[in-house]
Amino acid sequence: MIFGPGRESATPGAVLGTLWHMASTQHVTFDPCLADGISIWAAGGLIWRIGPAGRVELAVCYRPHREDWSFPKGKLEPGESFEEASEREVFEETGFHCHRGSYVGFITYIDRKDRPKVVAYWLMQVDSGEFVANEEVAELRWVTVEEAAQLVTYDRDRDVIKMFSLMDEVKDQL
Repeated sequence: MIFGPGRESATPGAVLGTLWHMASTQHVTFDPCLADGISIWAAGGLIWRIGPAGRVELAVCYRPHREDWSFPKGKLEPGESFEEASEREVFEETGFHCHRGSYVGFITYIDRKDRPKVVAYWLMQVDSGEFVANEEVAELRWVTVEEAAQLVTYDRDRDVIKMFSLMDEVKDQL
C-alpha cells in the first residue's frame, strides 16, 4: 500500500511532484502503474545526526552544475537496487560511508530534460568519512530541519523533509 502525507491512501502513479511513502521499495519497480512512463530511476539519502546543540540536523548539498541545494541522490546503474544506489550515491557525492536506516518514501517529478523521474530516499547516518568538495557537490551544510526547509531549492525537497520529520527514528527527537 502507498501512503502520502496527510492521506490515508493514494493511487499509484498519481500527480507528479507528490511524495509517496510505501511499505516496501519493491513496489516502486514492480508496480506497473508507477513504472509506466518513468524513464529515470534514482535513489538517495537523508543524512542526519544529532548536532552539537542537541538538535536534529540534516546534511544539505550545494550542486554547482544545477545551482541548487538538495539531498545527495543519483541514478541507478544497470542491475543495481535502489538500496545499493542510495549508499553509492551518498558516498560519491559526500565522501560519507553511511549505514542505511528506514525507507522514507519516494518522489516523482519531471527532470530538467523533461523526463519523468522517481527518487527513493532512506534515512542515513554517517559511519566514517569526511566531506571534500567534488565535481558534483561543492558545499555540504549540516542544518536544522527548519533551516533545511528554507535552504533547499525545490518544493519537492520540502515534501521530503516533511516525510523525514514523520519518521519514528526522528520525530521523537525534533
